[in-house]
Amino acid sequence: MTAAGRWLGSGWALCIAVFCTLLPTACTTAPPLKAATSDAAAQTVWQGRIGIKVASNPPQAFSAQFELRGTSRQGSMALSSPLGISLAQMRWDAGGASLRTPQESTQFASADAMLQHSLGAAPPLSALFAWASGQDAAVPGWDLDLKDFAAGRIQVRQSQAAPGVDINIVFETR
Repeated sequence: MTAAGRWLGSGWALCIAVFCTLLPTACTTAPPLKAATSDAAAQTVWQGRIGIKVASNPPQAFSAQFELRGTSRQGSMALSSPLGISLAQMRWDAGGASLRTPQESTQFASADAMLQHSLGAAPPLSALFAWASGQDAAVPGWDLDLKDFAAGRIQVRQSQAAPGVDINIVFETR
C-alpha cells in the first residue's frame, strides 16, 4: 500500500481532507486576514476547512474542518467532520509527534515525519505555518498559490513527485 493509501485509509485522511479544505469545494463568507492570537506564549490559532486530493490509482480525496494551534516547533491540530465528529488529533513538540485517530495512536520522531507518513509526500510543517501567515516560503517540489490569501484561501500543489498532492485551505473567522 502506498504512503498516501496508508494515510487515507487510517482515518487521518478523513480528518485532514490537511489541513484542511484546501480544495475549491469549500466555501466561507468572512475569512480572517490574520490568525487569532492569545497572550499565552503567542498561541496562534487558525480554523477552517482543508481539502486534500492525492493523484494515486485510484485517486483519493478528503476534506475536513480543522483547528491548528501553536507553531511549527510546538502545537496541535484537530480534524473533524462537518458534523463535528473527531477524525484525528495531532500534537508535536521538540520530543516528537503523535497522531491519534479513532482507530489508532501512532508516535513519530518529528512532526515532519508524521506528515510524510500521512501524505506520502508533505511539505515541512514550518512551511505550512509560513503559508498560513501569508508568507511565500519556497519549498522544493511544492507550488504555492497565495493569490486568494486576502480572501482566506491557500492552494498548494506538489509538483515534482508522484503521487501528486493538492492541498486547499479555506480559513474561517473564529
